[in-house]
Amino acid sequence: MEDTTFRIAIIDPVGSKAGMDHYNNMLATGIQNNGSEAVVFSNYATAAGLTVYPTFHNTGKNKYASLISSFAGMVRSIRFAKKWGANRILLHVFRGGFIDMLYFVMVRVAGLRIVAIVHDVESLETYSLPLFRRIVIGKLADTRIVHNTFSREQLLRILGNSHRFPVFTMPHVHFLDLFENNKTNVPELTILPIELDNDGVSGIVRLLFFGQIKRSKGLDLLLEAMHELPEHIHLVIAGKTRDTDEDSLLKFIQENGLTSRVKPILRHISDPERDALFESCDILVLPYRRIYQSGVLLMAMSAGIPVVASDLEPNRDAVIHKKTGLLFQSGNTTDLCNQINLLSDDAAMRRNLSAAARDHIRVHYLL
Repeated sequence: MEDTTFRIAIIDPVGSKAGMDHYNNMLATGIQNNGSEAVVFSNYATAAGLTVYPTFHNTGKNKYASLISSFAGMVRSIRFAKKWGANRILLHVFRGGFIDMLYFVMVRVAGLRIVAIVHDVESLETYSLPLFRRIVIGKLADTRIVHNTFSREQLLRILGNSHRFPVFTMPHVHFLDLFENNKTNVPELTILPIELDNDGVSGIVRLLFFGQIKRSKGLDLLLEAMHELPEHIHLVIAGKTRDTDEDSLLKFIQENGLTSRVKPILRHISDPERDALFESCDILVLPYRRIYQSGVLLMAMSAGIPVVASDLEPNRDAVIHKKTGLLFQSGNTTDLCNQINLLSDDAAMRRNLSAAARDHIRVHYLL
């Protein structure tokens, strides 16, 4: 790249709707710490030490109203970014579909270069045409960034000979600053709109499944495992359903006699609620069947929560078995049960894994 000074505008319509606000802020801070300038255009208020413009007004709206609002927000963001003097526009890619292509074309028509952070090489919840993906990532993006070697290899496989520039690997942002003072800053559960049965009851071990609920994330495996796990092990499911039917999920819990041990909170979880849930759980479980990078995993490790995760390659970047967490064979419910039982029965192991996980994040995920 010929420019020696970078003025990077991060444009993100998602922002506070899916926890991307923290990612954007950390990314902008990292850019500034490395001698360039950064500004964020999204749907949330200004963050300390950063310039953040709320150009998107798409929260609290239905799907179609949000799409229209996001399009208008993209037009505003590009116009303001040009006025600010941006020479790079940073865009996030999760699907690589038609909407992404539209946004990328808008930026290119405005005469600006694009840095694409490709979070999901292929969509984990909806189908998008390979042609759109190749155009968005392979043709319209000037620079592509992924978060691990697995994603890089998969991206190069999909793009084939269509990519014109290298694919760079950059560590995912950390979440340590959200939880450094976890014990003192987390609100009491009683002031939140969450009721957790048996909270504080001696002997209960609480598992947490956190994040958007998609078939690729394997919640069904965890629910199957609950049949085999001891009665003192309970589960909280916290997150909004995406490609999973909410009624079917609730029906499964009821028909399988799990209502006394499984608490579903099937909606968007606010940041204070997230902190309270993290504070109250003993183990976070990620039974994913498919993933490119898990922000929830890194968030849990940053918070010092012991993790049981499937042994997919992206998970193994962060989870070293019996050192920073426990891994189970992906798709194997019996092994999932074994690892949960091992960790739930050993409080000392949970403490050791928590400390080691935070140390690992501190060393490998700082920008």
